[in-house]
Amino acid sequence: DWEDAELRFRKIIDASPGNAHFLVFYGHFLAVLGQPIEGLEYSYRAIKVDSLREFIRAVHAANLKNARRYDEAYQVLLGLSEKTVSLPTLWAVYHEKGHYPEAFNVAKRIYTQKGNDLAIEAMEAGDREGGYHLAMQRIAEKMIAGRDSGYFPSNQICTLYARAGLKKETLDWLWKAFEEQEHNIVVISVDPLFDFLRDEPRFKELLIKMNLPVD
Repeated sequence: DWEDAELRFRKIIDASPGNAHFLVFYGHFLAVLGQPIEGLEYSYRAIKVDSLREFIRAVHAANLKNARRYDEAYQVLLGLSEKTVSLPTLWAVYHEKGHYPEAFNVAKRIYTQKGNDLAIEAMEAGDREGGYHLAMQRIAEKMIAGRDSGYFPSNQICTLYARAGLKKETLDWLWKAFEEQEHNIVVISVDPLFDFLRDEPRFKELLIKMNLPVD
């Protein structure tokens, strides 16, 4: 119910216009609804209100990435410590710019911080076998194989398949994430990672299911 969500956002922001947390997430919310440039207005306001809190700057960087302002996002990320909250966006920026060795290294740092030896082994083996894209595929496959003994979200698996450039597998796991009600998949409406799927009927159908803009 995006309309009700927007009313609630506006009510909070009107009451607390200096709350950086709500400002930056309203910017993210507008991006999800197909207005990433309009959302940046609130994202920039959040930074003006609170330029020191790393979490706010990390979400701002993600908003910039979703608006395809990769270089600006990268500059914001450079000023952040290498915590898990900022590393996924740095990975995404490197990926979108086609800097795959750097993207690989950031992904490895993320899995190292999480203590995910399974993912690290899979990506290193895939990289040796066929490079970055195969490394992403191998992580996804390893996570699928390990779902009986551990928790590997469908949303995480679909993003790995997207980074591998595999349409069918990405769509299959996106739909699985939808069926499992994983809230993070709403970003597919704006995330450049999924641009290669935007003409696919199954992708459009999923956006319609979530009441999100198709074009």
